[in-house]
This record gives sequence, structure tokens and C-alpha cells, in this order.
Amino acid sequence: MAAKPECVALLALVLMSTVGASRVESADWPMLGRTFTRNPVVPDAEGPIEWNVKTGKNIKWTANLGSQTYGTPVIANGQIYVGTNNGAGYLERFPAKVDLGCLLCFREADGKFLWQFSAQKLPSGRIHDWPMQGIGCPPLVEGDRMWFVSNRWEVICADTQGFRDGKNDGPYEDEAVEGPLEADIVWKLDTMATLGMSPHTAGMGPDRRCSMTAFGNYIYFVTGNGVDMSHTKVPTPDAPSLACIDKRTGKVLWTDNSPGKNILHTQVASPLVAEIAGRAQVIVPQGDGWLRSFDPKSGKLLWKFDTNAKASKWILGGRGDRNNILATPVLYENRIYICNGQEMEHGEGPARLVCLDPTKTGDISSELAVDMNGKVIAHKRYQAVDAKIGEKAIANPNSGLVWEFVKEGKEFEDEMHRTVSSVAVHNGLVIAADGAGLIHCLSAKTGERYWAYDALAAIWAAPLIVGETVYIPDEDGEMNIFRLSADPKRAMKPGNGRLAYVRGKAVNLLPMAELQFGSSIQPSPVFANGTLYITTRHKLQAIAAKKTDKPAADPTRKQNNGATPKSSQTQGKPKGTRVAMSAYVPTPRDVVDRMLVLAEVNKSDVVCDLGSGDGRIPIAAAQKFGAKGVGIEFDSELIKQSNRDAATAGVADRVTFHKKDLFDADLTKFDVLTLYLYPAQNGKLVPQLMKLKAGVRIVTHRYRLPGVQADKKLVIQSNDSGEKHTVYKYTTPLRADATND
Repeated sequence: MAAKPECVALLALVLMSTVGASRVESADWPMLGRTFTRNPVVPDAEGPIEWNVKTGKNIKWTANLGSQTYGTPVIANGQIYVGTNNGAGYLERFPAKVDLGCLLCFREADGKFLWQFSAQKLPSGRIHDWPMQGIGCPPLVEGDRMWFVSNRWEVICADTQGFRDGKNDGPYEDEAVEGPLEADIVWKLDTMATLGMSPHTAGMGPDRRCSMTAFGNYIYFVTGNGVDMSHTKVPTPDAPSLACIDKRTGKVLWTDNSPGKNILHTQVASPLVAEIAGRAQVIVPQGDGWLRSFDPKSGKLLWKFDTNAKASKWILGGRGDRNNILATPVLYENRIYICNGQEMEHGEGPARLVCLDPTKTGDISSELAVDMNGKVIAHKRYQAVDAKIGEKAIANPNSGLVWEFVKEGKEFEDEMHRTVSSVAVHNGLVIAADGAGLIHCLSAKTGERYWAYDALAAIWAAPLIVGETVYIPDEDGEMNIFRLSADPKRAMKPGNGRLAYVRGKAVNLLPMAELQFGSSIQPSPVFANGTLYITTRHKLQAIAAKKTDKPAADPTRKQNNGATPKSSQTQGKPKGTRVAMSAYVPTPRDVVDRMLVLAEVNKSDVVCDLGSGDGRIPIAAAQKFGAKGVGIEFDSELIKQSNRDAATAGVADRVTFHKKDLFDADLTKFDVLTLYLYPAQNGKLVPQLMKLKAGVRIVTHRYRLPGVQADKKLVIQSNDSGEKHTVYKYTTPLRADATND
């Protein structure tokens, strides 16, 4: 008698679980986290610990990406796939200035560009599809098929060969162009139309669309259903938060809307599917801060866990201590590891890293919420218990919590902060990085923290473990390399700075190596077939595990008519900011003009834009208002573009651009300051702005200065973007405003 398809799928999953995470075809990296465990570990390999992006030492090749890249690459069957925007301009029909969501395919051997998937931006704007953010979803690849989520919230099944094989694989055959550099779509599912959800785009960050995983012929999609622009209302609470889809046809098989009206912000984290102790389950981080497990075939709820303490509270703008979940769960030795958090733009805050027993059933939270009579009450969106009306939290006798790490000792150095990245677990050790820049090493069994290191820069990426080497990149463009060890003196090397912490004490230890790329790194590093892949904002770089002294070729140079950027290689770095940098989202040019008019810019002014991107504000100040312009920008590639654009505009003699941390800049010599930064960054700048001379005009785009009274608020309807933009004007000395905190 023939086996049923679902039984065959279950048997395959059991075999994978039995053999272990290292069972991947050859040594590819075909999905987020490498295997179904989502644990970014290559156990039996040796990764590189020395390279130089300036000289090309150990660099196999470099490929150009878009102007902003948040997608972690995947590698399968000799090809590499990475999500980005259209800044590279590979296709003649879409010049680089056309904003698109793109998935690029390169040849693994030499980085040659092969084909591109292109998706137009959604007309609904940034609530559903942020400008310039591109595609951030790492695909799932199996054989000659791949699945990913586009910037338009479409689930796409594509042929891995594109149209290079000369065939249009159906049933979808409506591609606009069938050229050899174009993607071949097999099927696509418009989830907004089909499922009726209103996704809230996670504006910036790696993997900002669910990366799907498979169980037999099923794939699982986290829908992004979230709040509207007010950040308070969930417009479609009954719409699915999770969908199970037939990977062959795109047919929706079942859905779940468990978070419902309790969604806090958005939900874009990736699910995990595994056979654990004889039970198959798909484990999903959801938008109310709960981790839930479902039967992969039926969608039946198996268990749920509230990752927040019941007394915690969600406060708009990241000011509370209740979180949702943006990280991906990791499976290691039949335990689940995950940390909660919030969008990086919400700033730092406390978080909870937990280890769970997923073999239980029902509500396995560590606490239960009860009323004054001890009766269990339904979960509430912003705060589970209100002590003022007699509600409280009690211990849950059915708890699946094995251990948690929240805080031990000092306020900052010894606590877990919000994160968007998953952990890596190997040889009994958990490596976890948080958004505040702390890297933690803990016992996988007990949660005891052995050591921590402060990278002095925000961290978005998940750690990567290759053999006994740990790789963790940060937003300052630096790769921090450690040895995998519970012993801090073995994991790190002696050095000055007192940035390592062992049981509450600062010690003089540094990473084994700190290698600079010269551009922010937000996607996670991956390792496949003996090569380390690092994705910066603009580049994908392949780094050889074995020494390669010959300078690397850039196979994309000719196609892009541009030069490979020269990045600096330094040991150590100046102290950076713990606040996450803003992603580069350019202010529309007509809004730039209105901002400068609002600031009353004149010929005698020196105008400084903090986080100047492509330099459009300093250039406009010089070109249209006769002022001098200054840009402060961390990204060296954007500075090059700014200087080129200034020369083209004929104002190169009146504008200058400086590569530096905006928090280290001397702001005392400027008459006008413009900002388009996260709220947390604005807040960090306020003490410095308070000290400026009288009469300095400050204009912020989108976000106010917290705790400061604005002189004027202006809502601008932009013809360039088709959206409304809010700007605020302030004049020094700044005035406190307790109602704006």
C-alpha cells in the first residue's frame, strides 16, 4: 500500500531531526538559519578570521547590491539570492533611480549577476511598503524552486534558473519581459487581496518579511497584519496572522488569527517547523508578544507562551517594557530559544531571552493573569494585569519555561536588551546579540551568563558560528570575531577598553579580531561551501576560508559602470552610539525645499544635515538658497554619491560631506540643522542641542524632538512621493514640553 503524502513528509522531517542540523545538501545555506532548526551554525568547518576589503586579501569577489540591503543571502545549487532595492540598476528597463523591490541572483563561484526579480512599489505608501527598502525576505530554496515574500506582500514561487533556461514555467505566464536576466514566476499569491490583512511594514532591518519554511508540500507565511499609521488601531483584527500554503500551487490551506485585536505593532518574524519528541509543530512568533505552536497540517493550536511578564506594559514609541517578537525561534536539543524586542526605531529597552520546553500543551507561559478572585482572565493588549483593580500574576503550574535571562547586576551591561535577531546555539552555549550592542554568552542548559561584550554599536544581525568561531557584525560596519568558549579569556584576547563584562565586573578583553567594512552591516552573515558571505548596505562580499592574496575582482563593475568602493581596514574603532542608525530613506525633494523655507535659510547660513544620505539637503541649501551646506554621514558610498551630485549641481565649492558618527559631530558652528532620524536618535541628540547658541533653527522630518516644544508643525503633501510628510521646526534655546515625551 502506498504511503500518504503527509506521512512521507512527516517521515522526511523525522529523518532530518534524527540526523541533525548538519544534514544539508552539500554545504549550502538554502534558507534563513541554514536548516529547519533556524540555528545559524556550521559545526564541522573552519571560517576565515583575516581579510582586508581594501587590499582584497582573502576576498574572493564582490558584487554590487542596491543602495540599501536588509536581506540575508541564501546559497543553493551554485547560486546566491539576496533581497535589496534597485540601486544597482542591473536591468536596462529599470534604471537605478527607479524604486523597486528586487531579488538578485548571482553565480556562487564568481559573483556574476544572473537574473533579477522586480516588483513595483505599492501605491498605498510606507504603511505597507517603505520607500527604498526593497525586498528583505531571505528565500527558501528546494531544488529548482524558491519561495519568498515581495515588498508588495506577495508570496512568490519562482524558477531558480529564471528565464536563462528558455522556458516560462507556469501556471503564471504573465511576466512583462522574458529576457535572460529576468525572473521566471511559477505562481504568486497576492496576500493582501486574498487574505484581507493590512500589513504594517517593519520599516528597516534585516529579514523584514517572513522567511518561509516547509513541511512536505506546505509552506508557512507570517502575514505582517498590524497597526495603521496611528500605531494604535488594528484595522483588520480578524485577518490571518499566519497562513499555510500549498507550495506547489499557492493555494491557501488554513489560516490562524490568534493575536487578533491584541497585535501591538507588526508581525514579520519567521516561523520554525520541526519534529520534536514525536510531534510535528510549526512554531510562530506573533504580534502580541506570544510564541505559538500549531499542528502543521491542521493548524490546531498546540501550545502558547507569553514572552513578556504579565505586569509589563506596552507604551507607544517604545517607552514601555512590553515587547512583541521580531526574532526567529531557534531549535537546539529539543529546546526553543528566542528573545523578544521591538523595532530598532523604538530605541533601547528591556527584553526577555527564554529557553522553552516545546513538548508541553496548552498555555505554557511562566505566569497566569488572574482577577481579584483568582480566576484566570483573558489576555489584554497593552498590559495583561492591572494591579489597581486587583489583578495579579501567579506562577503557572503548566509552565514550559526552562530558564530566562533578563538582568543580573548593573543596569546596562548586565541586562538583555530588545533585539531583532535570533540566537545561535552550539556546544552547549547560546550566543545572543541585542539592539543596544551587547553580545552575550550563556549556558544553553541553565541560562547562566558567562560573559558579555559591548560592541558600542547597534546590532541587527544574528550571530554566525562556524566551527569554534563566532561572527557578529554591527551597524558601524565592523565584524566582531570571538572564539566559542564559556571562558571569557579564551573567547577574547587581552586589550584595553574594559568593554567585556564577567559577573558584573568590567574587564580588559577584546574580540579576537575586529575587521572593518566601511559600511553598515544589518543582514546576518552566512557560511556556505567554505566561503563566508557578508552583506553590507551596498555590497555582497565573498570571503575565502583559505588565504587569497590576489585582489578580488568585482564581476558587477562593468554592468554597473561604477567602481568598487574602497573601504577602510582598521583595528578597533572610536566609540559609537548605542542607538540604531536610521535607514537611508531620502526626503522627497519638494519636502526638502519646504523644510529649508521653514528654516528661513539665507545666504549667510551654514546648514548641516545630520545623516545626510545622498546629500540632497546640503546641496539644495547651496543651490537654491545660496547657503553653505554640510553633511554628516557614516556611509562612505553615500558620501561619494553626495560629492558627485554636488559637482553635477555646480555647488561643490559650497558643500562638504564628512564621514563620522553624527553623535560625535561638533554642532556649535551651524546656523540650521536638519534631521530625519529615529525618535531614539532625536532623544539622544537633545542634550547636545540644548547647549547650542541662541537662534539656531532645527527642522526634523517625521519625528519630533522628545520633551521639546516645537515652534511650528507643518504637514506637507508631497507631489514627489504622493504622501503626506510632517515636519517640525524648533529654535534655540529649546523649550521643554512635558506633554511631548
